This record gives sequence, C-alpha cells and structure tokens, in this order.
Amino acid sequence: MPVPGKNSWQLADHLGHPTANPIEWLLSRAAWDAGVLRDEVCAYVVEHLGILEGC
Repeated sequence: MPVPGKNSWQLADHLGHPTANPIEWLLSRAAWDAGVLRDEVCAYVVEHLGILEGC
C-alpha cells in the first residue's frame, strides 16, 4: 500500500476510517484460523489461475 510509515493510524486514514480502532482490532483481537485462510487462498488461486497443485 502506498502509505508512508504503516502504523495503524496511517492505515486507517488511508482506508477512510475516522479512527484506528478497526485496524487495531484486526491486528490485536481478531480471531485467525490458519486452515481457513489457507483454504480461502487456495480457492482464490484455483478460481483466478486455474492451478490445482498443492491445494
């Protein structure tokens, strides 16, 4: 992203948020599931590139 610095306030401003709260929530309190993310990335690759190996 073409944002100098890349702290939560700068990212929020670039995205049009009035505060950094959404970015800070995402980075510090959001629940992440590596398996779900892997499956989403795999589905995206298959859909856009048609590559099935490794998925």
